[in-house]
Amino acid sequence: MSNAALLERLPHHLSGPVLNTDRRSEDVRFSPSGRRLLVATTDGSLLLFRLDPTTRPVSVEFVGELASNRLAGPHGVDWLSETEIIVANRRSSLVLFRLPDAMSPAQPGALSVIQEVSTEWFGAPGEIRVLNGRAIATGPGSVRVRGDVALVCCNHTNTVTAHTITRTAAGPECDGGRLVARAGIEVPDGVAHSPDGRWFAVSDHDNGRVLVYDAHGGDEFLAELEHRALAVPHGLVFAADGRTVLVADAGGPDLFGFVAAEDERGWRAATAHHVQAAVPREVFDRVQAETPAPVRGLEGGAKGIDLAPDGRTVVTTCRGQTLAFFQYTPPSAEP
Repeated sequence: MSNAALLERLPHHLSGPVLNTDRRSEDVRFSPSGRRLLVATTDGSLLLFRLDPTTRPVSVEFVGELASNRLAGPHGVDWLSETEIIVANRRSSLVLFRLPDAMSPAQPGALSVIQEVSTEWFGAPGEIRVLNGRAIATGPGSVRVRGDVALVCCNHTNTVTAHTITRTAAGPECDGGRLVARAGIEVPDGVAHSPDGRWFAVSDHDNGRVLVYDAHGGDEFLAELEHRALAVPHGLVFAADGRTVLVADAGGPDLFGFVAAEDERGWRAATAHHVQAAVPREVFDRVQAETPAPVRGLEGGAKGIDLAPDGRTVVTTCRGQTLAFFQYTPPSAEP
């Protein structure tokens, strides 16, 4: 396999009001067109951007904040269409929203609730459990949509559930879901489908690994992906060919990649890559220094990561660096 970098940092130009980069941002997602970008912040709002991911530098415009009294610790977010979204709230439930028709950076835009989904998997709103001396909100924390299926990670009993989305006259609706993964996971913090739907991957936060599942093969993981420097896997995303998973490390300043073998061993023989510095060292060190001791080791690095529909432009988000962009180069089998 070639030693060419999987990711290289891209400059970007952000227009609009100056952002407070110290807001704790978690997930980031391109819209289906790649022309809109959402960032979830745990202070109870979403940040909406307009962009052209194909430009170099990447051209980004801050459109404004999105607000609702049904946002409670938003941690995961995804798009159902260019105007409809689904949000995983750590302190509440899964909520489907419609975006406002008009937005202004000067005033938060009001999201319209389409549906709120509460299930046995999510526990009670506001429920907390204690793990290794820290309090964990147990509601849904990550959501990824592919076609008519949303995968949802939840800390209540460390589950990944698959929820079917249907279209009605009133808009999209999401069912209560079915269990697709649980065994061996401690805090599932990110989830992603492969583009063809054959696989899905879960960041096993507290065990420091990524688990890959056959989407049609039961709830036992097929492979565990690890790297000696990967501390706290958080957001993740498959590349377009389904052979590469890019992973954000919340507990370190870098990004990682895992590339499946091209023979029948596939993910069981994946190659681990330490691919790129995601967060400047001075930003990482400052955020860690300002974070209380029980959770210090879980902060400072990139949280959310996504790949644009162009298949080449990667975005990350975290406290101290709301947006950073990278150019993705598919791995080559050539020596």
